[in-house]
Amino acid sequence: MELSGDLDMKAVWTGLFAALWLAASAPSMAQSGETADRWGVYPHDWSNSSADTILALSGAASRRDEINLAAAEGDGAAHTLMCMGYDAGTWGYVDLIGAFNHCAAAANAGFPRGMRNFGRSYELGFGGSVDKALAKVWYCAAADQGIQMAFYDCGIALRDGWDGTTDLVGYALWMRKSAVSRDVLGMSEYGYLLLDGSVIPANHDIAVEWLKLAVDAGDATAMANYGYALASGFGVTVDECAAADWYLKAARAGSTLGMLNYGSANESGLCMKVDRANARAWYQEARNNGDPKADQYIRNLDASSYGYSGGYSSSPVCTRVMVQCGANEWGPQFCEQEVCN
Repeated sequence: MELSGDLDMKAVWTGLFAALWLAASAPSMAQSGETADRWGVYPHDWSNSSADTILALSGAASRRDEINLAAAEGDGAAHTLMCMGYDAGTWGYVDLIGAFNHCAAAANAGFPRGMRNFGRSYELGFGGSVDKALAKVWYCAAADQGIQMAFYDCGIALRDGWDGTTDLVGYALWMRKSAVSRDVLGMSEYGYLLLDGSVIPANHDIAVEWLKLAVDAGDATAMANYGYALASGFGVTVDECAAADWYLKAARAGSTLGMLNYGSANESGLCMKVDRANARAWYQEARNNGDPKADQYIRNLDASSYGYSGGYSSSPVCTRVMVQCGANEWGPQFCEQEVCN
């Protein structure tokens, strides 16, 4: 192209500088992309961090419009941040449908952290309905891509058969990976697996090591399981008083397992006086928090005066009650009968 005159040259330079400025300031996949460089958030920050932590690191609270613009241009990292922001209420309100749509865009664009969040969207029903089978698909896809939080999620989905089939071997493998990545929930669950020995061979010494790490990180379920190890002498010296203390700590931290175990400690007198009323109170607290085994503990407690020693049992609970078994000229006759349920 032929150029002529100073005015034309000035226009060219002006246009060139404008183009360069726009190229430097506009969102781009190359600039942000999979590592989310644009937002100051790197892959390791996206693994075991909560939504609030990631959004704080990215400065999302003050950059919503910028992030939303990048999402509109197809930036997977931006879609993921928008999903998390709408879920966490970062901009002053919660929009679960918006969160679902942005997570879907991030996941379908192949952004691993978006896959994990999209799985969570299906698990919790952000789009209007819960679909655990699809939640499992996305959790395990994210786990395969190395997203550490998804290791635990995928393992639980395999354990509980969210798509209709269970895979205990896969469950154990993902829990080990989760523990090794220092995810608190993974350390707690893998410690339990090694303590229990029903899925993988028991190793009480290593189990206690994992449980201690999870306990130090504040996991309430690990506290309850560590208490059980102390009560049983698994990997540690038997210490019933310390076990009762850990049960109480777990219960106060919100673990229903801790509530049931501490209730059992009160019922059986584990390093304390037998206190059936307190045992019932803790069983009831576990029931109020949705533990399905709590009803059985309460029934067993009520039946213990007939010889049952308390604790959890899958066997029927039998009690003796007075029922009408006949009548004569003076009125109904009653006799004792055993009733099991």
